[in-house]
Amino acid sequence: MEVPVVMLAAPGDTMGDSDSVGQVAEAVAMAHLLPELRTCGQASAHAVQKRLAGPLGTLPAQELARLLADADQLRRVSATGAVRAAGRCAMAEVRVALGTLPPGSLPGRMAAQAVTAAGAVARLRTLAAALSNSEPVHDCYSGAPIDLDTESWVRSAAIVRTSIATLEERWPDLASSVAGLTARLSTTRGGTSNARLRNRLAGLSTARANRAARLTGRLAALVHPAEPPTIPAGRPTDPELVKWLRRKVQRELYTQEYESQMAAWLGTDPFRLRVLPSVPEFLSSTDVTALAADQVAPFLRRISLTRPAPANDELTLETLAQQTGQVSVAVRTPDARAWGQPADDGAPLLPHRTEIPHVVHGIWLGRTMPPTTRFWDNFARGARRYAGRVDFVFWTDVPRERFDAARTAPTDGEADPYVYERALLRWATANDIALVNVFEIFHAEAPMRTHAQYVLESAKQLPRGYAACSDHLRVEIQCRFGGAYVDGDNAFVRGTGDELTDLPDFLDQVADSTFGFTLHPVVERGGCCNDIIIGPARHPAFELWLECARLNYFRTTASLFGGPSGLAGKFVGDKWQALRYVTASRTGRVHHRVLRLLGIDSADLPRSRATIAPGSELSWLPPHSGERAELRGWTDEDVLSVLARCATILQWQLIARSGDLYLTSVEPVLRCLPDPDSAWIAMLSVLTEVDGATGGSAASAVRSVTALRRNDDRTMSRVDLPPEAAALLDYSVCPRSWLGSGLGADSEPVWLLDEQVSPASFRDPSDVAPLSFADVAVDPFGIPVGLRLRSPNSCTSRFAVRFAGVAPGEIWLWLVPDADIQTRPRADIVAGLLVELGAPDAQTVLLGSQSVDLRQFDAQLGDLLGRPVRRVEMATPTVGEPLVECLPFPDYLRLRDEAKRCE
Repeated sequence: MEVPVVMLAAPGDTMGDSDSVGQVAEAVAMAHLLPELRTCGQASAHAVQKRLAGPLGTLPAQELARLLADADQLRRVSATGAVRAAGRCAMAEVRVALGTLPPGSLPGRMAAQAVTAAGAVARLRTLAAALSNSEPVHDCYSGAPIDLDTESWVRSAAIVRTSIATLEERWPDLASSVAGLTARLSTTRGGTSNARLRNRLAGLSTARANRAARLTGRLAALVHPAEPPTIPAGRPTDPELVKWLRRKVQRELYTQEYESQMAAWLGTDPFRLRVLPSVPEFLSSTDVTALAADQVAPFLRRISLTRPAPANDELTLETLAQQTGQVSVAVRTPDARAWGQPADDGAPLLPHRTEIPHVVHGIWLGRTMPPTTRFWDNFARGARRYAGRVDFVFWTDVPRERFDAARTAPTDGEADPYVYERALLRWATANDIALVNVFEIFHAEAPMRTHAQYVLESAKQLPRGYAACSDHLRVEIQCRFGGAYVDGDNAFVRGTGDELTDLPDFLDQVADSTFGFTLHPVVERGGCCNDIIIGPARHPAFELWLECARLNYFRTTASLFGGPSGLAGKFVGDKWQALRYVTASRTGRVHHRVLRLLGIDSADLPRSRATIAPGSELSWLPPHSGERAELRGWTDEDVLSVLARCATILQWQLIARSGDLYLTSVEPVLRCLPDPDSAWIAMLSVLTEVDGATGGSAASAVRSVTALRRNDDRTMSRVDLPPEAAALLDYSVCPRSWLGSGLGADSEPVWLLDEQVSPASFRDPSDVAPLSFADVAVDPFGIPVGLRLRSPNSCTSRFAVRFAGVAPGEIWLWLVPDADIQTRPRADIVAGLLVELGAPDAQTVLLGSQSVDLRQFDAQLGDLLGRPVRRVEMATPTVGEPLVECLPFPDYLRLRDEAKRCE
């Protein structure tokens, strides 16, 4: 094959005449058609060879004569040199035509292919003309032997006839394509905005990189090395209780070896979130674990956040004994002290006197309690109804300092930083409700038994995480103080007829009941809820509950659902879709196991319906359309605190979800930050600094990524990663074992709990690969006409028809619908790709569908480009121009660079 020399005009030359441009366009079209001509011709030659391989008598004489005549004619024409001359002439004409074009109009590789194709087609046409003039040979040839030389000419003739027939058949269909190529080649491509846009994007990228680097450095400085695991604080000290708990749940419970082994399931504590707070000064002389039932109410009233911190001597046991609270008391016989447990069970006995303080506990943690929740009204009504007989306590994680400031700081209108604290103080004071801070009670010398689990859940910084914290805290409160825990969406009502009407009377009934405690039996459903818990302090059932809740964190997410296949079930759209949220299985349903272990039927527990009417606002669930961003003022310390908690959650989920990087679990939190891009980069980068549970870094444990979520209303929520963060995730590898292994094709994403989990690994930040989620659609001149954002695993070639009929001066963008997270549009990334394509001045046309809302993307991209983006709805592919091909973006850049070197 001859290697053509690409001749380009001098810089001052103008575009060649229309004949030259049309000639080049036709040559380019022939270059794209030439592989098809060769394929058809080779197939025909193979068929002829098979027919010649048998006895000559199997061929009709007339057909054999035609084959021999064609072969003879090809031999004679070839000997004249006319075929070779036609090819050289066509190639020379195309070279001359190329020389009239402006520099860079056609890549060198494409120019070489066009020249070669022009020569090849010219030779074919010359041979075809000779064959059309050949005369059939007389029958006397029918018995002549066919030598090998003649056979090769017969095959050549078959190739020529089939190829030229294919060319004649296809060429009319390509007429419009040649016209389009001519128009495109005649259009001068400008680059006036390229440098300006490139500089602007570089500035954005540099600013983001600088912010992310500063944030990463400060966050990494907070990371502490992993410490040796220890037996959890707050363990029970009664040897008989420990023996019974071991018999019920785990025979090695609270041994050093077992607890050290289980500590790995909680992950390391890289940011020291689990460090217990010190004892408040005003509690330094008070043992909060040793309060008598009648001391609980006066104690909680005196430490209420509605008043300044009390003096130390106000909280001594002697002082508290001077003003006792009301208590329900039941005196038990020796048999009744066994609270219904078998004699050989070894269950700890209840005290001779079962005492339940007349205290109602309510909990709201984390986010501001919205004014629309029924909690405000229900607890206010209950506190007023039972004033003087029952004390109501509201547990919060808002520190005392903020309430002190709210009482003294002047109001600052809409920007008031203490508006929530002021509202709580007004509500609590007006209704005589005590406000109690969680960690003033559960401190370093009297911690929760589920402290580590509580901290993990609070680190989620989402309602379902705070709901899990509440699941732990309500049992811890009941175990320490006793009384009645009641969810805020339950109402305090008056019964009718013979039913009990007063809460104190119901507390008396519970104290005197067989089991000495109760929950919320739902007899009509044959179940039980934990939204009501009533009993005395240190009840053995509450002790067992805490252990079951604690050990539930030593199980994978898959095991909570009966195995990986349980995660793949249908949840959205089902009446039980709330069960897709792990909170229900991890903490919300622990009481079911407790009752099974105790052999208690929930129908036998005292029922509270005549006193407490159940309600269910499901405030812990996200809105059906997904989590909403909360706007607030942020300091750098706030951002670092949020990221430290998010990184801790990701580290723990790598354990609980078998190596899955659970990005959707933190996305609603990071979306609220003032600079989410820098936050993502910093948080993912710092995972390489965080120790993993089994050695190495947390990042090295990544075997899959969850970054796409189906909301309860069936809409999709995607994680919007900046390019620097996206480049850290390598979707091109499929680890041997990952969360979705065995549930589908080895390398294909799977849907678990209505979230898409994709096999992946974590790249070292110093060795990131280029982004590979874009394909470039190019016309035969190598000019970009379209940009396709896709999943890395998607096929590219069959989507070329999407970019058929692109007018000169346009470039089309197509975002593949329903693809995974890598297709999420980012205006700065797309603008950067347009710069790399040399097409920032082209009219950008966005192909979309009714199911994809890209209005924000349209506006952002238009702002960067300095002109509006045109939107075209395209539900089905456009079939037409066949000369467009899609190349992965890195391949396009490589071929473009090769073409430049050829020029």
